Amino acid sequence: TIIPGPNEFFNLQWKGENVRQYFAQLRIIYTEVESGSIQKKIEVPVNLNNNAPVFSEPDNSNSLITSKTAIDFAMNELSKNNNAKSDFTIYDAELDILVFDENLSNYYISTHKELDAFSVQVDQIDFSNIEGGYGVFASALKINQPIRIERSYIESFGYKDGTPD
Repeated sequence: TIIPGPNEFFNLQWKGENVRQYFAQLRIIYTEVESGSIQKKIEVPVNLNNNAPVFSEPDNSNSLITSKTAIDFAMNELSKNNNAKSDFTIYDAELDILVFDENLSNYYISTHKELDAFSVQVDQIDFSNIEGGYGVFASALKINQPIRIERSYIESFGYKDGTPD
């Protein structure tokens, strides 16, 4: 997978069950020269709403869809406080996926679901999967997948390219 891709929308998919919750985030990895070179990451929003970034939230979809406009927004945002574009070196991007197990998925759905006419929201204190006790026994798995960024795309913003050849 390569950013920015040929289409307006960028769809990252992975194998998984739709009964689980996934929290996926796309981040751009870069360094900025500030009394040394410090590696940083900036999250790419999934969308823009009146030029305000909208970031991903956990859901049961096994894909993350973002737009080229949102990727451009993140690329511009990382240098908004420094006009010296040559101070920035862009490496690759990464897709971080946090996979909730069944217990954590059930907890998240019960405590964070938006209410509609047929749903009841449970307070966090009321939810427990521990017999005779309180709390949630659950686990999550974090998966990291590197994503390539095109050299010409990086250079179009005036940044240095640090992607491996």
